[in-house]
Parts: sequence; structure tokens; C-alpha cells
Amino acid sequence: MKIFPVASDEDLRSIDTCLTLNPQEEEYAAELDRRFQHYSSEDYLGRINFLLEEMGRFEKLFPKSVALNCEFYGLFGKLHEQMGDHVLDKENYLEGSVYYAKAVFYYHLIDETLGRSTSYSLRQSEACRGVAVSRLGAGISDDITQWFLDRSNQLLSNLFGINFSVVGREAIPLSANLVADSGIVKVYTVDGKPQGEA
Repeated sequence: MKIFPVASDEDLRSIDTCLTLNPQEEEYAAELDRRFQHYSSEDYLGRINFLLEEMGRFEKLFPKSVALNCEFYGLFGKLHEQMGDHVLDKENYLEGSVYYAKAVFYYHLIDETLGRSTSYSLRQSEACRGVAVSRLGAGISDDITQWFLDRSNQLLSNLFGINFSVVGREAIPLSANLVADSGIVKVYTVDGKPQGEA
């Protein structure tokens, strides 16, 4: 999976234009949201299946809509990530890793569609860590688990422009200096070496 350049201010203006729904798309999105609300907020599978069915209709109505494609990918990513959290709470580690991996895929599709790393790279990084944590919880410490950990670090390093490794909160000394806080990821310097907590 490719890691895309970080969006510049000019890129962000262009992306904002791409992601602005036209009136017909807005009407469709409002109707979709109304139908989507029929599902309980805890019915992740019901919502995922609804969106999968809706994709066929959407692709016929708006075959070239970048904005709606990204909306769908974002929703799919979020729902799969929530489903991963839900099954992980029940200690279904392998099942959780599958849902997180699907979230990684959908978040990646947004950056791929836009050709730039966006805020969804942070979501993707977090979902990569979800895959790794789930696999480790299931006792699987292999190349695939390591790939997801490495991918998480690479995405964060790309976004923040520095190389650092993501470590657990307990591994960061109290004397560490906080140098960046995105709300999702905190970057510290420890002995002059950047590290992160996600």
C-alpha cells in the first residue's frame, strides 16, 4: 500500500472543492442519512450491510462522484473500526483484527482517491494498530502483525515529517517533552529521539 505525500495548503483547497457535494449529491446524502438512521447505533453489521447494498444504487446514480465515494469509504472505515472495537471488547481478537484490517483498506482508499495523505491517514494508522493489538492479543506475533505496526509508524512519520516509533503510554518517561498533539497522536522527544503515543 502506497503512502501518499501530505496535502499542502493548496492541495487542501483543491481537496475541499472535490469533497463538496453538489445539490443532487446533497439530496442523495440526506436521503441516505435518513434511511441509515433506521439502524441502531450499535448495529454495526446492519449498517455495513445497508451501505454495501446501497453501493450498487449509488454507483449507478453517481459513477464519478469523488465526494460521495470518499463519504462511503469513510463510513465503511468508521463502521469496521467500531465493529473491531466491539468484538475486541468481547476478546474476539482474531475477528477484531479482520474488521480493523477492513477499516485500514477503506481509509487507504480515501487517500488513494485524493492522491494525498489526509486526516484519514491518522485513522488508518490507528486501525493498523488495532490489527496489530488484536493479533498480539490472539497470540500471533508474525510478519503480518509487524507489517501493521510498521505501517502505523510510517503513516504517522509521513504526516508529522519526522521518524518516530509508536510506543505504549507506559513506555514514555515523565521527563519526555510533548512536541505535537493532534488529538489522536501525541509526539514526544525522549533523549532527543521522537516517539509517539496513539
